[in-house]
Amino acid sequence: MLEQYYRDCKPAGWHNNIPSLQWYRIYTTNIDDVIEQAYKGKSAQRLDLITCPTNYYDSDQWYERVQSVHLHGSVLDPEKGYTFTLEDFAGQTASPNPWYQAMADDMMTRAFLFVGTRLTESPFYHYLNLRSQRSRGAQEVRAKSFVVSPNVSPIRLRQLEDSGFVVFSSTGGEFFDTLLPLVSGFVPDRLTLLKNRYPHQLAAISRGLLSQQSELLRQFDFVTADPPSDAKSRKKSLFFEGAEPTWEDIASNLDAPREVTADFVQQISGAHKNIDALVLVGHAGSGKSTLLRRLAVELSRAGHNVYFMKSPERLDKRPISNLLDSVGDKRTFFVFDEAVAHIETLEDLVAHHPDWTVTFLMADRPHLILPRLTALKHLKPSVLDMPPLTRTDSEAIIRKLSDFGRLGKLQGKTWTEQLREFLSRSKKQLLVAMKEATLGQGFNVILTNEFFSLASDGARLVYAITCLAYMHGAPVRRRHLLACLDGSDFDKATILANHLRDVVVPWREGSDFLCPRHRVIAHQVATESTPSEVRREAVISILIQLSPDITPHNISRRTPEYITYRRLINLDNMILLFGEDYDNIAGIYDEVKGYYGHQFLFWLQFGRCELYFDHFSLAENYLNQSLGIRSAASGNYQALHHIAVLYLKRALASEDMVQAEEDIHHGSEILLDQIRERGHLDTYPYEALTTHKLKWLVRKQGPHMKQELESLVQIARTGHERHPYDDRMRDVYQRIYRDYLMLAVRKGDMAIGDAPLRQAGS
Repeated sequence: MLEQYYRDCKPAGWHNNIPSLQWYRIYTTNIDDVIEQAYKGKSAQRLDLITCPTNYYDSDQWYERVQSVHLHGSVLDPEKGYTFTLEDFAGQTASPNPWYQAMADDMMTRAFLFVGTRLTESPFYHYLNLRSQRSRGAQEVRAKSFVVSPNVSPIRLRQLEDSGFVVFSSTGGEFFDTLLPLVSGFVPDRLTLLKNRYPHQLAAISRGLLSQQSELLRQFDFVTADPPSDAKSRKKSLFFEGAEPTWEDIASNLDAPREVTADFVQQISGAHKNIDALVLVGHAGSGKSTLLRRLAVELSRAGHNVYFMKSPERLDKRPISNLLDSVGDKRTFFVFDEAVAHIETLEDLVAHHPDWTVTFLMADRPHLILPRLTALKHLKPSVLDMPPLTRTDSEAIIRKLSDFGRLGKLQGKTWTEQLREFLSRSKKQLLVAMKEATLGQGFNVILTNEFFSLASDGARLVYAITCLAYMHGAPVRRRHLLACLDGSDFDKATILANHLRDVVVPWREGSDFLCPRHRVIAHQVATESTPSEVRREAVISILIQLSPDITPHNISRRTPEYITYRRLINLDNMILLFGEDYDNIAGIYDEVKGYYGHQFLFWLQFGRCELYFDHFSLAENYLNQSLGIRSAASGNYQALHHIAVLYLKRALASEDMVQAEEDIHHGSEILLDQIRERGHLDTYPYEALTTHKLKWLVRKQGPHMKQELESLVQIARTGHERHPYDDRMRDVYQRIYRDYLMLAVRKGDMAIGDAPLRQAGS
């Protein structure tokens, strides 16, 4: 019956005006296919049907397509069901709904046009009811919203106008037929929209690269020799406040020249192999990201085609492959910041195309990237070390601060005194050195004062959330932050627009992701400045709001939502944030259990938590739940690994030696199997087996202790030799070697074993 009445509907005349315009997104509470039928004719964009409930998908960044979101179901997608009854509506708001989150965000940040609705549908009304009247004199920070509806009563009209709506008491036909001829000359076309949204990509758009390389440019910026810049963008830049640089900052030469730049450009551009790869390694805050962008611009100025990875998601290999197949022998440069997420993908890419002429320039922190290099068989990158600040670098930074009026406490000091302030901090991170020198306080004091000076509890919560996510490299969508806040939409919009201005900033040009100014700031605020109770609320709030977005699609793409979930739920990071506070950590896992009970990763980390605190029965239960959702053969090898650790730890705590021997045997066999299968990929089985079994041997003191110790030392040595850049594996090997020698000394036997043992190198 529904299909008979609501399918193949004939649009009214005014409906046919809608496809002629560019829209960011279309929402409807109707189940009919009027919009879809209207877009079957000539249209400025192609239409994508989105029927709720469904996963969230970003709108098309190139405006070629527009989403038609049916919030309550569609006759074109009947298997999704319909939202009709009060119970249906309650289900829509009982848990986080990504499309209602998106609608609330769009209502605050984009001009929103309601056509043919009285704004009383539930749960639509649930969100609209939060749109409050702003107090007299308060600045309006929400985007303007318009209502087109006939016969609006005077009382309802005043309610809507008090909440910031502009009301047109007319039918849809009257509105569009009257308005469209008047504004048609002012409505921008697609290319104008793109140039306004992506000014740093003007060259790519103007050269027609957008039509040729649209898929590639979804993930990469095409780097030009002279990125666009103007005095306004220079003035509002947050670069000197610690924000990571934009292309406009580089074009405005806000970055001080580094002594090493020319040498690095020469090394990078002087490739001798078809496929060349280089890794710039440096700790967070060392100026690595700024130098990487500067290198990209200098390579472009030298006449090379340079593409800079702008997306945090997993690399899409196909557009890169298509481009490199088409350019022949002309060398192309691809640049990756935070490269550890993409290095295996690049390895797989070049393994099948050894004849390409391409240079991959990557950057990351040394403890993340260096351990991964030994497993690469085809990429084989050269390492460029990010040097500490030199005297020449410090002089250049001081001149740059002076040019832009950013000397702060250095103002009025002599050149020698200014230089001394910088050189005394030259071994610190560049960001830390600059902030301490110009503000005259310790870095932690500066950030703690900033945190507590924020105007509201909501602002402190949002700042904590963005810092918790970004310390792990993931920005946060605005819609998720809004959903974590209480209060009206005006209160929420005010927090983001005013209370956190220049504190929480856009992550990339044209993006709805937000982040703190720098990862070093994020780490300091999240782990030191934020009180524990705020930290706890921040972790729980964002994990709950992210839960609908942790889908197989997003997991495979490694989206920021998934990165944030994966890192926050990790036990190691929980301990970093809350110490060894079992009640707090287990309470957080228990609080979000209802949202992630279907996730193998959640039960893995909850099991690790119980195992860490020696609650063996609970740990075994949770780890087995994780393996029940995904087996070790399907990739859940970590759960099996921790089952092995559980056996080893339980044996150490057991008074039953027979049962303990069985546990030691089972745990050892699992880890030895993992060494054989995965020992070339990671160090976990080496570390676990040698660390826990050494404790067992010391406790047991059996007749074959010498041989078993030698066997453990050999396992640790093999792990260290396979992973020479892994600090943890090196420390494990040195520790077990030292303990082995100490046991030998106590026994008065320095000549244990048939072959001398080698001391682990640094």
